[in-house]
Amino acid sequence: MKLHDSKAVMLVAISTLFAGLSVAQAEVSKETLESISIPDKVKTSIGTLEFFDGVPTDATISKIYDNLDRSRAVQVYLDNVGGVSINSVLDGLAKAGADATHKVAVFEQLMNSQTLVVTANTSTLYAYSGTNLEKDGPTVPGKSWFTILRMYGPLEPWINKTWRPGEIELVK
Repeated sequence: MKLHDSKAVMLVAISTLFAGLSVAQAEVSKETLESISIPDKVKTSIGTLEFFDGVPTDATISKIYDNLDRSRAVQVYLDNVGGVSINSVLDGLAKAGADATHKVAVFEQLMNSQTLVVTANTSTLYAYSGTNLEKDGPTVPGKSWFTILRMYGPLEPWINKTWRPGEIELVK
C-alpha cells in the first residue's frame, strides 16, 4: 500500500467536489432590478434625498432627522393646544371675577369669531368654572342649577364625561 501526499489527495478531492457543481446564473430582468433598486435621488416634500449605492448621504440623513424633529414638534403642539386654550380661558375669566371654584362665568351671548376662545363653537351658551384641586381639594359638584355638567381634561382624553340633572349625587 502506497501513501500518497496528503496535499495532492486533498486537491483531487476538492477538484472532484467542484467538478460536479455548476454556477447558478440568476436571470432577472432589467425592469425587476430597477423596481427594487434605490435611485440616486428621490424628490420629496422635504427636498431631494440623495443616495449612493442605496446608502443615504450625510446631507440626506440630516434632512430626514430635521423632518423627524419638526414632525414631533408639531405633534407636541397639537397635543397641548386644548390645554393652552382652556387655561387661557380660565385665566381670562379669573381676571373678570370668576377666580374661584364657586364663581361661575356665564356668557350672555353666543360666541363668534371675535371671542378669544380657541375651541369654542358658535351655537352654545357657555358657563365656565375652573377647579384647582391643589387649592380647593377634592371637588364634588352639587345639584344646584339645572345645567349639564361637563368634565373635560384637555391633556387627558379619558377625562371626558357629561352628566345631566339628577345623575349627580351629593357625597357626604
